[in-house]
Formats: sequence, C-alpha cells, structure tokens
Amino acid sequence: MEKKLKLVVVGDSYVGKTSLLFAYTEKQFRSVYATTVFDNWAISVDIEHRNYTVNLFDTAGQEDYEHLRCLSYPHTDVFLLCFSLVEKKSLDACRTVWLPEIRKYAGDNVPVILIGTKEDLLDHASEKEKISNETARKAANEVISTFLLLI
Repeated sequence: MEKKLKLVVVGDSYVGKTSLLFAYTEKQFRSVYATTVFDNWAISVDIEHRNYTVNLFDTAGQEDYEHLRCLSYPHTDVFLLCFSLVEKKSLDACRTVWLPEIRKYAGDNVPVILIGTKEDLLDHASEKEKISNETARKAANEVISTFLLLI
C-alpha cells in the first residue's frame, strides 16, 4: 500500500522555494523567475522499499497571501522552511514570521525542516548579507528544538 506524505514549503518571497521544488521534481534549474501564489506537485518516491506519494505544496511568500497560504497547512506532515543564505532578513523572518504562522495554523507537533537556499550565490553576495553555517545553526537552535539543516 502506498503511503502519502504532504510537504508544504514556506518562506519569504524570492528565497528560492519554487526553484528548489522545480529542481527536485524536474531535475533542472529554472532560470526565469515567476512569482508563485500557489502550486503543487505529486511525485512518487521509494524509501527503504516502500512506495510513497509525496505531495509538495509551493506557497506565496508575500504577507498579503497569508489567508490563502494557511489553507494548505492542515494535515501537513512536514514543513520545509526556506531562507536565503545571501539575505539575512529571510533567516530572521523564519523566527518572527514563518514559525509563528506554522504553529498558529498547524500546531506545535508538525516537524519543520530549515533549508538554506541560494548557496550558489554566496561568492557574489556582500559579506554583510551572507549567512554562515554557524549562524544558520544558531538560529535553527533558537527557532526549532529539533531540526535538520540542509545547506
């Protein structure tokens, strides 16, 4: 029997949520940016010889869409909370905006994975805006007691 998993991706606008999902599902990088209000994919994966259908929900990062975005939160198995490694305010928003919103609409028991995106742009970013692995880990420890940091 195939198990279904629901993953919802959240984070500020322009942090790379759609690019992350597109690269994973389509195995290519989308070089043209298009603002997302809501999108979803369903993919099949095999984990330890068990089949899963993973439903990936891409959400809008703009504050104006909170009322729409939160409709995708019920019954979520895992949240992917994204921030840009080249924009410190996106990491701050994980703590001040996104985690409170997740907890408000989905409760305290849903796992949250913190994901640093745009690593490919670190060489071109100003030192002031770069987020080091240590800074990301420290923020993750403040935000989430148990986390997986993917950078």
